[in-house]
Amino acid sequence: MTNSTPAGGSKPTTATLLIRSAGLSDLPEICAIEQASFPTPWSPRALREDIAREGTVYLVAELNGATVGYGGMWVYADEAHVGTLAVCAESRKDGVGTALMLSLLRRAAAYGAKMVVLEYRVSNTAAAGLYKKLGFGVNRIRKGYYQESGEDAVEAILFGLLGPEVRERLDAIKTDWERRHGGSFTETE
Repeated sequence: MTNSTPAGGSKPTTATLLIRSAGLSDLPEICAIEQASFPTPWSPRALREDIAREGTVYLVAELNGATVGYGGMWVYADEAHVGTLAVCAESRKDGVGTALMLSLLRRAAAYGAKMVVLEYRVSNTAAAGLYKKLGFGVNRIRKGYYQESGEDAVEAILFGLLGPEVRERLDAIKTDWERRHGGSFTETE
């Protein structure tokens, strides 16, 4: 990432975005983003237990050394389920969510997942756009899924994660991300 505005008109960026595995030491930052992002956030205890659970993958996104987003998924057999994804308000629309999802999908493929499932609020148009771009299709509407509001959820599925068509789509999205942001994001274990 550079200090100039890249072609495509995205906001200028000031540092390299780092996507890395999350650990329990990241819990305070994850909880802060969780609290600010959702009407019914997961408790610190639930997040701690989920991060530590076998079969889960949690990633954090760092910009200038600060955690600006995170995502978590469970991987069982040949299926992955993205359970949570959030970006701090200041970094939304900067490509952090896309970078996190690309990294989660890469990890899911590395574990042998053939499909990925997730849910999002029917009112969350930003999530709908991101997931559609990544190739997720609507499977069904889950009525009253969000208990605090009774809002419905969209259950979306990405099939064929290990296939060449999906890999090509995700590679093209990453290439576009790099063009728009003037560089790449770094992934580490």
